[in-house]
Amino acid sequence: MNADKAEALLLSLLLAASGAAHCDDFPAKPARIVVPIGPGSSMDIVARVLAQKLNASWGQPVIVDNRAGAGGNIGADTFAKALPDGYTLLFASSSFAISRSVYRKLPYDALRDFEPVTQISSRSNVLVVNPTLPVNSVKELVALARAKPWQLSFGSGGGNGSSDQMGGSFSNCWRAWTSCMSPIKAGPRRRTTSSAARLRFTLAGYPYSCR
Repeated sequence: MNADKAEALLLSLLLAASGAAHCDDFPAKPARIVVPIGPGSSMDIVARVLAQKLNASWGQPVIVDNRAGAGGNIGADTFAKALPDGYTLLFASSSFAISRSVYRKLPYDALRDFEPVTQISSRSNVLVVNPTLPVNSVKELVALARAKPWQLSFGSGGGNGSSDQMGGSFSNCWRAWTSCMSPIKAGPRRRTTSSAARLRFTLAGYPYSCR
């Protein structure tokens, strides 16, 4: 789905969400896209591209509201408490589905408080290591981590419950080696932190398609 089709679908669903009484003048005020991760992340960039498209089409400002932290739960909770008038959207990621299994108690009901609209983009995770780390392959990284248990830290964009954190944790299980997770609120901060030698490796998000 290209940006124009996504825009048309979003408009039709937001009209339905806002109620028939508002259809003639929707949108009549600024709209908001809640992004549950920090500025500069792949999700944030896609949201800002869509916001520009909607702004041009609707003639109303579309604001990107970054609410990072707690694996996306802060942003999801912000959205859940918003007025259900069709003027607030949530950019949810895989962490939205993961959170129910990671967190004992959430301040919202993922099934009751949300209505799915459409898939906007897809991404993969790419393993990136600090250039100071003496490894040139995944095999060498695994060997080093096994030789130095709990001494290598990996960066997790989005915090606990993110796909980055899940990937690093699963690697601990599958590879029989241990590393320490360091949560970072957004991808750019994780990469600069990694360059500063605090983090040894990270699973960085790489968007490869916009629907």
